[in-house]
Amino acid sequence: GGAATGTDGRGNGAPRAGVEDRVAAAAVLVRADLSADSAGLIDQTRALENLKCWADGQQARLAVAFELRHREEHANGEPQADNAGQAKPGTLAAGDLGKKRPKAQTLGAAEQIALARGESPHRGGRFLGMAKALVTEMPHTLAALDTGQLNEERTIHVVKETACLSVEDRAAVDEELAADTGTFNGAGTRAVIAAARAAAIRRDARSV
Repeated sequence: GGAATGTDGRGNGAPRAGVEDRVAAAAVLVRADLSADSAGLIDQTRALENLKCWADGQQARLAVAFELRHREEHANGEPQADNAGQAKPGTLAAGDLGKKRPKAQTLGAAEQIALARGESPHRGGRFLGMAKALVTEMPHTLAALDTGQLNEERTIHVVKETACLSVEDRAAVDEELAADTGTFNGAGTRAVIAAARAAAIRRDARSV
């Protein structure tokens, strides 16, 4: 906890709250009110689900930024990462994640992200791949995740169904399925997959 060093983003040198303090403050604000009536309990459940989706969007942005930082820091003489940001596995304690380490202790970006999220390297690589697609090519789908119209699982399906398209076609599908079109409103996983696949086929049936 405690205040972090650095500026507040406006360049005036004011201290900013550390991540632990910010998360703790958010936890207080969104703590479940079990005394609410039935409608209130459901409203809180929906709101917290939206918050989970928003947090997934924030993690996606962090993952892309971390992979870029990781590549920059290990560009000179360190193990080269593959397309998923993975390198030869080393040994890192949880407290060492994200820190620049000697060559023998270097883990790839995907592995470190996976450990931070408490999941397998495979799932960490999949999340990083999704994050890169969202941040660099699919801003509308990322917005749908931010607002809770899509959860992480359904977002992964949208990314997967459009992976075969060119950057231009994928951007067009992303815009077609934008959050404000209502495509994802109340849609289950199968409906989301079907919508993404149909939009991809309209753009490039042969690739699909």
